[in-house]
Amino acid sequence: MFDMKKQVLSLGFIGLNECVKILCDKELHETEGFELGKSILNRLEQKCIDASKRNGIVFSLCEDHSEAIAMNFAK
Repeated sequence: MFDMKKQVLSLGFIGLNECVKILCDKELHETEGFELGKSILNRLEQKCIDASKRNGIVFSLCEDHSEAIAMNFAK
């Protein structure tokens, strides 16, 4: 039987480079952009850890390369 407590919920993200570019006018391959991107991902990871502890379900963070998802957001 399906047991929600035994599942891993993956939270996908897209557009990190675009986010960094908007916030600091740098890209991930530049030092300042890389540091901001790393900071954003660390915060998202901590949110997953906190949610996992609070809910008893494992949350994980993963980059989503799906162009279909990006197109849905663009609409």
